Amino acid sequence: MRSNGSIDEVVRIAKRWNGAFLWARVDGRAYLIRDAVVLDAAKRAFARLDRLEPRLDEAKRKLRPFERHVESIEQRADGLSDSLDDKGLSEAERERIQARLQKLEQERRSAKAKAYEAETALEELERQQEEQERIAEKELERILVDAIRAGRSVRAD
Repeated sequence: MRSNGSIDEVVRIAKRWNGAFLWARVDGRAYLIRDAVVLDAAKRAFARLDRLEPRLDEAKRKLRPFERHVESIEQRADGLSDSLDDKGLSEAERERIQARLQKLEQERRSAKAKAYEAETALEELERQQEEQERIAEKELERILVDAIRAGRSVRAD
C-alpha cells in the first residue's frame, strides 16, 4: 500500500474495502479501482523501486558496524575528555589522557574513512530510490487518470 494521505485516512479506506484495490483522489473526487489490468500496471510501475529495497537493506547492514565502531570511539573519547575536568590530575596523567585522546581521534578518522565507501554506496542507492519513486508516482498518476477516463473505476465518495 502506498499513500500520500494521513494514517487515519489510509486506515479508514483499508477497512472500507476488502481485497486488492487502488483508491485515489483526483480533482477532488475519490475513485475505487479493482480492475486487474490496472492493478497489475500499478504494481509494475513500482517494480523497479521494490527491487531496490534488498540492495538498500544490504547497504544499511554494511554501514551499521562502521557507525557502531565510530560511536564507540566517540564515547571513549568523551569519557576521557570528561576525566580531564578532574582538578586533582597530575600533569603526567593529563598528558597521558591527551595522548590517548589524540590516538582515539586518529582511530576515529580512520574508521570514518573506512565508513565513507559504505556511506557513499548507501547515498547512491537512496538517490536512485528517490528517482525511481518519482518516476513510479508519475506513472501511477497516469495509470489512475487513464483508468478513470476509461471507466475502469467507480466513485468512492
